[in-house]
Amino acid sequence: MVLESALVDSERGQSRTRVIIAKKDAMGDILALLRGANAEPGRIVLDAEALASYATHGVQAVVDIGHERTLLAVSQGGQLLAARLVSMAGHAQTVAIADACSIPEADAETLKHGMEIPEGSPSGVGWSDAEPTHGNAVEPGAQRALLMAVDELIVEVRARLLAVED
Repeated sequence: MVLESALVDSERGQSRTRVIIAKKDAMGDILALLRGANAEPGRIVLDAEALASYATHGVQAVVDIGHERTLLAVSQGGQLLAARLVSMAGHAQTVAIADACSIPEADAETLKHGMEIPEGSPSGVGWSDAEPTHGNAVEPGAQRALLMAVDELIVEVRARLLAVED
């Protein structure tokens, strides 16, 4: 394991430190790949640090929904204050659509990326899409499955953000 730390802030004799732990083998593989491309990194940036640069004013949460994970970067003025990971993302939405429609995941993934979500679509956690997403109309079961999967992700994101606030 590789352990790195960085001072986040300090005030009145107290400090907050960000600690990052990574598997040494995985880091070695990344470094070898970069060296193979004649690149010598001076620093490897944590995903959340890169996301923090999108926070331009006040305290903001930048959310990156990937395929297998969702990364949250709570930032102020481009500086990372806290990072959280949700082990749920786009793949869970694909699986939900595949299950609801009894279709292969590859077909569900294609369907998801072209799906139309009508304006004001209902949600169980209080969000609605003020701007409709234009795409292909699909069976209501697929839309319902997608909305439920998105609801589940939003609940997890909110929980992580509330934990940061505490």
